[in-house]
Amino acid sequence: NPCCDYPHYRDYVMATLPQLNRLDCEEIKISEKLQAKKSLSVYRAVIVQKQADYFMQRDEQKLRVAEKKAQLEREMAQINDEDSRLKKFWDTKSEHCPETRMDIAKYHKLGREKNNTKEQEKPVRRTVTLFAPCGRPYNLNQPKLPFNLKDERNEYILELGVYKYLDTSQLQVDVESNYVRVSVKGKIFQMSFSEEINITEASVKRSQITGYLLVTMPKLHAREMLTLRPKKSDKKVVNAKPQEKNGKLELKAAVDVENICSNELTDLPELID
Repeated sequence: NPCCDYPHYRDYVMATLPQLNRLDCEEIKISEKLQAKKSLSVYRAVIVQKQADYFMQRDEQKLRVAEKKAQLEREMAQINDEDSRLKKFWDTKSEHCPETRMDIAKYHKLGREKNNTKEQEKPVRRTVTLFAPCGRPYNLNQPKLPFNLKDERNEYILELGVYKYLDTSQLQVDVESNYVRVSVKGKIFQMSFSEEINITEASVKRSQITGYLLVTMPKLHAREMLTLRPKKSDKKVVNAKPQEKNGKLELKAAVDVENICSNELTDLPELID
């Protein structure tokens, strides 16, 4: 406020407004009011003179600002590029006055309108396709989160690196028979599986320390391990060790070559448990 720069401004206000108790965050004392009231006529003359001087300065300032504005507009008219014209305006020094503030608001508005036009001209984002034409779900990672998928014997375990400080209300988990989908603030993470999932027993947990998401999905038809178990035989195995005689190896007993393998299928050991 230019009035604050006038001499005896405080005394003049206290004398003019006797009901005032505080001025400029300072308490007004009764002695100050009495002293200001005594010299009110002197203070009034000083304030009126300063106000007249201020009006003269403002008139001169208006003329200077108008001349600079006209000169700036002539220079900007010679520039064809709109961005260069705006840069010319913002790089030009100006006085601190109401006229300058009005011009600043005007060019601020032009800049906002230009930015809004650019935003409207932005290309439309492509639509995310979640499934192939045949119905097979795609694998997607729009939020670009780290993940770890474990294919266990009886279940799938998915660990998704969700942001630590993300609110849980921003997460949506959908477990289907052959895929799992996690929506993180509207961005889709989707993973398909080769085996069918038991969706009724699937569970979702989130770590309170790291914020990671753990999705456990049991398999509907767990793979069975094939084990080999030989059939017990009551026949005793004769270990025919060769003996050395006259520098030659000789068998202790004769070997029946024809009956080494039986032709009957019933004698084969059971391989599948």
